[in-house]
Amino acid sequence: MYKISHLQYKVKNLENAMKKFEQLGFDVERANKKSKNAFIWFETGPYIELIEMNSNLMPFAYLFRWIYGKAMKERWKKWCGNKEGFVDFAIETIEDECRNIQNFPKNKKILKDFGIKSNKVITWNRKNSKNEKISFSYLPIIPASLPFVVSDYSMNQRPSQVIHKNNIEKIQTVNFKCQEKEHELLKNILKNDKHLKLTIGTNSEIDRVLLKNKYGKIYRLTNHMMIESE
Repeated sequence: MYKISHLQYKVKNLENAMKKFEQLGFDVERANKKSKNAFIWFETGPYIELIEMNSNLMPFAYLFRWIYGKAMKERWKKWCGNKEGFVDFAIETIEDECRNIQNFPKNKKILKDFGIKSNKVITWNRKNSKNEKISFSYLPIIPASLPFVVSDYSMNQRPSQVIHKNNIEKIQTVNFKCQEKEHELLKNILKNDKHLKLTIGTNSEIDRVLLKNKYGKIYRLTNHMMIESE
């Protein structure tokens, strides 16, 4: 079975977005000095990845189709074409073994048994904020309206202690709206994930993300880089 690994939050300008989230009281860690992504970590549960994506990157989708297959092409088009805000989410297996890069390809068969198609496993390398080389794998699945699957990093990247100035401690709930067929698939593979709430709708989208602070108060993080009380 699977659980949410992290949420992808698309921004047009990473540096401006990082400043905005820092103003909201979050501690934001850039992947490395030149990267187009950054992280809002929590000690437990899903985290948030900010990704800078613009429509001028759309042509790469066709290159990725040739190298990695249709699943990556459609995923890239989705990331480039959507507005700012929550654009996608990643899942990972509950079993430690299949999150390891060496065993990660086993996810293809696991998902196939649930009736979910995929193409190639993609493994990337990059430097982290400490200039250490890390590797990770991910598996885009079909259709792109479903989440994608990720491995663990080759080196643990989650801080052992996370203190945000706004006192937010964790992501409490992710509400994902999807069509009926997708609802059934996700209900089967993510049924034990307490962070995820599935609802049926006409479109597939992350509909609501709720955060909890250390005093038990709940807030909503919007697609406009704002926090609203619930």
